[in-house]
Amino acid sequence: MSANFFFTPLRKLRQRIRRLFFLWGFGYLIWVSFALLLNLYIIDRLFNPPLFVRLTLEGATLCFWLLRIKKILWNPLRKPFALKDLSALLERKFPHLEDRLSTSVQLHQNPRDCSIELLEEVGKEAKELLHQLPIHAITPSKAAWKQAAWGTLSLGVFLSLAFLFPQENSVFWGRLWGQPLSWPGATHLVLLPLRASDGTPLPEMRRIGSEHYECLIPKNTPLDVRILAEGRSPETVWVQSERLQRRFKSFGGRQFQISLPGQTQPRTLSFSGGDDTDGFPKLDLIPGIAPSVQNWSLTLTPPNYTERPKEISNAHEIRVLEGTVIQISFQTDLPVSEVQQQQGDTTQTLNLQGKVFSTTLTVRKDGEVTFHLLGADGFPRSQAGHLQWTVLNDHPPHIFLPWPPRTWRTVKGAVIPLVLHCEDDFGLQSLQLHPLPWDANLLTNQAHQWVPVPASLFSDLPEAQFPAPGVPLEVIATDNRVPQNQSSSQKSPAIQITSKEQMSQLLAEQMQTLREELERIDQALLPFESTTPPPNASVVSRRFLRRTQSLLVHLETSFVELVFATPEEKFLQGKLALQKILLRGTPKKGDITRSMKPEITNSFDEQIHLVLNLARRATALVDGPATNLVAKSRQGKADLNKVAKEYRRQIHGMLDVLVAWEDFESAIRLLRTMLDRQRDLHRRTRLEVSP
Repeated sequence: MSANFFFTPLRKLRQRIRRLFFLWGFGYLIWVSFALLLNLYIIDRLFNPPLFVRLTLEGATLCFWLLRIKKILWNPLRKPFALKDLSALLERKFPHLEDRLSTSVQLHQNPRDCSIELLEEVGKEAKELLHQLPIHAITPSKAAWKQAAWGTLSLGVFLSLAFLFPQENSVFWGRLWGQPLSWPGATHLVLLPLRASDGTPLPEMRRIGSEHYECLIPKNTPLDVRILAEGRSPETVWVQSERLQRRFKSFGGRQFQISLPGQTQPRTLSFSGGDDTDGFPKLDLIPGIAPSVQNWSLTLTPPNYTERPKEISNAHEIRVLEGTVIQISFQTDLPVSEVQQQQGDTTQTLNLQGKVFSTTLTVRKDGEVTFHLLGADGFPRSQAGHLQWTVLNDHPPHIFLPWPPRTWRTVKGAVIPLVLHCEDDFGLQSLQLHPLPWDANLLTNQAHQWVPVPASLFSDLPEAQFPAPGVPLEVIATDNRVPQNQSSSQKSPAIQITSKEQMSQLLAEQMQTLREELERIDQALLPFESTTPPPNASVVSRRFLRRTQSLLVHLETSFVELVFATPEEKFLQGKLALQKILLRGTPKKGDITRSMKPEITNSFDEQIHLVLNLARRATALVDGPATNLVAKSRQGKADLNKVAKEYRRQIHGMLDVLVAWEDFESAIRLLRTMLDRQRDLHRRTRLEVSP
């Protein structure tokens, strides 16, 4: 039989006893802590012991507090009560159990040789008795809650005293942590509002610190300074400044007063009397009334070539374009006799325009300007207004030539697909192409634009300007910057003009290089066809993908080169389609191949069809097996052999195309050689038989 029916009540009883112990101990410790802090405060307040004695008392108090924690909380809660002890407690509380509960607990914890029938019989009796017992009666919570209430009450008293006496609280805690603070004396001096001896109204004192005040006063105005002594009234109160010390006159009612002559320079006064000898309160007298700037306004006029509108701002720190004209205008809240403008080492006086002061600056570099005011009563205010600016430079034009991407080979009379991207902060003024005389027709209201070179410019290139090694085309862009324009240049890859036979020979060399690279990739893919992929499959597959993409870019570039190198008008539709793609910027891999529709490619010759066919196969290779191999190798999949086989199958298809084309070219070259020999033999025969 399970003993949970009487073990569970015993465990709940144990948890209740632990909670009550914790509640009682926590309330007791709060009460003890309050009592210890109160004793430390009383001893420190009454006897003002030295630092060593205070630290000794604090250390002894801390040790006593830790010992109480150990005795009240740690020791009772460290070890749980045993179930047999709780059963014995219930036996003593309820004698009518007649040792049945203790016997049941002992027998279930240590059955020995007892029979199951005996355990069940004893358990039934214990179960019937436990249901009838008020178990919670042996752990009354009244004492614990009472102790917790005392602790809460002591905590409330402590917080109330700290709130009611903040100065005493701050000094006590400061001295408790070893700070050299003094207890407030019985006398406390309070500074009353100032009054002018002649009745002139004065501004209110401004508090700038703890018992530290500041007051603006008119120059040469005598003052009446009054002090109220709280607590024990002193016999004498003194005022002390930088140069002298004078005594107040007592007027009764704990008030003291002294008359000071008119002030022309700032002065700091400190007061002392009776037990209050710390020099507080303090009073800073500032003669005069400082005027200040108001209605601050900026009008920012950018340079005319930017075509930007004026801006109105109230900021004191701005970012403007080089050459911007800044007009600063402001008013003052009080009459002023002089306004000075300081910029670097230069100082000048501004003239009043109506009720507004105004100045105009043209900025070329970072700087700042400061305004100093001198009031009508002679009271100065330095740095009454301040403006700081950061100059943004107009950058030179930026030129980007996305096409052609490499040395471009073409034939005489063909078109060169030159595409350039020019951008400037505020528009371009001119765009030139050297060594050819061409000026672009630009939209000056657009800072960023693609500029295609017109095809007619290259329809009849002079061979004298394009020697065999080739000449790059230099693009020179000029912006509208004032006062001096800025220019930048960028050179394209070299442009070479060759014959059709040389173009065919170059294409044959490119196809041979392509075939060799495909064969190398094909051999490197053999380890992937095994059931166990190589350990560095992810790295190698990414390398294969990059090599295949490079082949695709090379084929697409060769395709565009062949299309534009054909001067026949029948390729005009294909050239226009390619021009639309190139004008978007650098085309993505495969975009050129995908854009070639059947109605566009019908007029292409065999060589162009061959390169386009290879480019389409390379696009399918990149989008299919090459990308799938990288994806699966990154996922750590082991079944890479199928993808590798498909990879090699498509490579073999490209190799078959290349081999067939090479065979076709070889046959053509053989026929040409035989025809050349036949012509030579015919010519020689005619020469021999002629008279």
